[in-house]
Amino acid sequence: MKIRKNDIFLYGRKMLFQMLEILYPRRCAVCDEIEVTGKGICPLCKDKVHVAGEPACKKCGKPLVDERKEFCTDCGKKHHVYTQGKAVFVYEGGIRNSMYRFKYGNKREYAEFYANAALEIWSVAEQNKSRSADSHSNVFPEEATARIQSGRSICAGTWKKSRDFSG
Repeated sequence: MKIRKNDIFLYGRKMLFQMLEILYPRRCAVCDEIEVTGKGICPLCKDKVHVAGEPACKKCGKPLVDERKEFCTDCGKKHHVYTQGKAVFVYEGGIRNSMYRFKYGNKREYAEFYANAALEIWSVAEQNKSRSADSHSNVFPEEATARIQSGRSICAGTWKKSRDFSG
């Protein structure tokens, strides 16, 4: 059996990442404690996080109290530069702190959890919409899933780069 330099390099890189996992274990995206399930969130925090659902503002995605309204009070008062926003979680408590750590505390490893959650939640929502939509609908679930997948890969790539020590 011939051992190539590339195989040794890949094995060494794998060992390095395993040692880094021991020295710097993954953290829960909500409470920032050591997370062992591999899902990005510990079982205790999973019950504390609320998924943003319908009814939601058609502009920013914020949950609405009144089902008869299309826009929240903020979007009714001011003009946004974006066309539409989607929310994955209700911005409160643990998720609010998690977003703060992600943005200002350099917790890039949370990106993988956010991307996986968005993919899971939005792909289910798009599948439900496509089932209930009529033949004249503008809903394209394949296109939405492709966009979410590309966003997931971008976030995962950012996370991998943050753990890479080559520069």
